[in-house]
Amino acid sequence: MKKMVLMLIATQVNPKDVSDLRKLFQTMDTDDNGSLTLQELRGGLQDLDGGPDLIKQVMKADLDNSGEISYTEFLAATLSEEIYMREDYFDAAFKMLDKDNSGKIDFNEILSIIGSGTAKNERVVAQAIREIDENGDGEISYQEFMLMMARGTDVEQRLLKAI
Repeated sequence: MKKMVLMLIATQVNPKDVSDLRKLFQTMDTDDNGSLTLQELRGGLQDLDGGPDLIKQVMKADLDNSGEISYTEFLAATLSEEIYMREDYFDAAFKMLDKDNSGKIDFNEILSIIGSGTAKNERVVAQAIREIDENGDGEISYQEFMLMMARGTDVEQRLLKAI
């Protein structure tokens, strides 16, 4: 769920807010095709402090299972909490998911973003809601959404410290 939200935010983020990440991506994209292979990631990150862990974290962002990391996937994997928790980006992501403007995100709203064609997607969404839904009402409130987004590591800061 968090990866999906980070992808939504990555498509909306102001280029000024991610200029260092853009430069890093462009440096690693040696064939200049707009995506990073595992080999390009290794070439760019292997020698950095914590490089192997960073490579694994970034490769987890391959949401379309193409074997390569697009610029948007790279941003989603490396955005700092300082950026994605900024009120304007955070609110925009919540509103993109809360299609009926109820102030809560439900099962069908999430499925409409990721695609409802498979039983696997439905199981994944149901599990995500169970994990995020603190009050057990079957929906994700703004507060629950905020708590979910606040969990996790800050890969961008580790990348920028390492380079």
